[in-house]
Amino acid sequence: MELMSALQPSFSINALGLPSAAVPMGLNKNVPYGLQIIGQRFREDMCLDAAEVVERKVGILANKLWEE
Repeated sequence: MELMSALQPSFSINALGLPSAAVPMGLNKNVPYGLQIIGQRFREDMCLDAAEVVERKVGILANKLWEE
């Protein structure tokens, strides 16, 4: 039930037909966390542009996961 409660905002966004993008931001105690970007209907391009800006600023999390 805890997982379903955590996912509730995502279900609402999907039901409304809004585009979104999830961008990994970093690690907190070795647990990844991220940002969800939600755009206007039919504006997937804006979500992807915003995600690209964030990724350029924080870097690519996959590279950080395998650094040692």
